Formats: sequence, structure tokens, C-alpha cells
Amino acid sequence: MPPILYMALSSLPGDPDALYLDLQSSMNARAKAALADHYLSMFDWLKKRFQKKVWVERSGASLIFVAALVRLFPDSKFIHLHRDGRETAISIQRYPPLSLLAKSWRDAGRFGLDMLAPPFRLGDSRALAMMEKMASPFHRGAGALADLETAGAFWSSMVLTGLEALDSVPADRKLTVRYERLVAEPENQLTEILDFIDPEFSGADWIRSASGLIAPGANNSEALTPQEFCALTNACRPGLLALGYEA
Repeated sequence: MPPILYMALSSLPGDPDALYLDLQSSMNARAKAALADHYLSMFDWLKKRFQKKVWVERSGASLIFVAALVRLFPDSKFIHLHRDGRETAISIQRYPPLSLLAKSWRDAGRFGLDMLAPPFRLGDSRALAMMEKMASPFHRGAGALADLETAGAFWSSMVLTGLEALDSVPADRKLTVRYERLVAEPENQLTEILDFIDPEFSGADWIRSASGLIAPGANNSEALTPQEFCALTNACRPGLLALGYEA
């Protein structure tokens, strides 16, 4: 199943299968063009379809691709929403697609390949894409998933990679939002986000409605033993310190 169908279009109103087929027809009718132009056309098509003024794309682990996104969409704005890395690492370890990615990153590192940096960076490297296709049949079952420390180290490396790329983005086109503060002050944080996206938006009703949907997630790290928590903290430490968390 195409990822765009089950991850993006399924979150929009209506029948996602019908939406996918309509979008497919629109995109197939386009002439050959640069990748960024195809994406911008798709976003424009979706905005018109749903009668919206702006498209906000939210993808997990997209810190990996910030350098590519800056290159492809030089006029875009970036919102960096982050959480305590120990909690995020637990989520990564429990979510098979990202857990597999974290383990693959660790395994590649043993051969001197960094999947988060050129020339083997995910999203940029044709060689890595070919290697992934050849290796994927051998990644099956629990043995293909990452342990918690690997997930923590992967999160930390991903954060450092993303922050380095974000340094090239002008200050007026990037906003950092801490998850813990968003949960504690939803209306204030959502107002700041909406103003950043477009100051002309008047979203008092939307902000009140959206604030009611925000609730604190479980603190899964509290279930770890002291030894497990210490090991996870050590794995996450570079990223934690870079984001201003205690480590």
C-alpha cells in the first residue's frame, strides 16, 4: 500500500481510496518536471480540493530530511516540534518502521556508513536505496528491530543532523516548539504556531477547539528500571543537551 495513502490521505476527510485515485490521475497528467515542482503541484491540488489556504506537512523523523527539504523548498517555513528524547526513543523502539530504520542505521555504522550524512544520507543516496532494496527481504521479525539504546542513539544523531541543517534557515522562517510546553500551555503555543504560519490567520475558534484535543502522553520512561533509564539517557545525551534538556 502506498505510504501516502495510509499515512497522509487517510487522515483527511472523505474516502481516502477515492482521494488517492483522483490525486493519482492529476499527478499522472503532469509533464516531466523537477521533484519539488511535483510536490508543490500536489499540495496546491489538495488545497483546492479541500478549500484551504495553506498546507502544513507533518512527518515523523523528518529531521533526517531537513537538508533536502531546505534545498527543494527554499521559501518554506519549518516548525521543529520536539520532546524529551528518552520518551521519543521508546516510541521509536516500539514502532516497527522506525525501529527497523534505527537498527539499519546502527548496522550500517559498523561498516563506516552513516545513513544520516552524505554521501549515504537517506533520501539523497541512490546507492543506499539500492542496498535497502536488497537487504529488506532479510529484515523480518523481532530480530530486525532496534534495542532501546540503539533507538536512543539514533534519535540523538537524528536531532543533531536536523539542527545542523536548520542552522541554514533564516530565523524568521523557523520556529521551535517543545512538546512539554505545548501540553502545558496549548492555547499560547498554538497561537504562536498559527501566527508563525501566517499572521493574517484569525484562528481563535480553531485554537480553542484544537486545544481541547491536546492531552499529555504517557511518560513511558517511568516504567524503566534505574539501570535502563541511565543507559537510555547516556544514549540520548548529545541530543538532549542540544535541545536544552537535563541529561
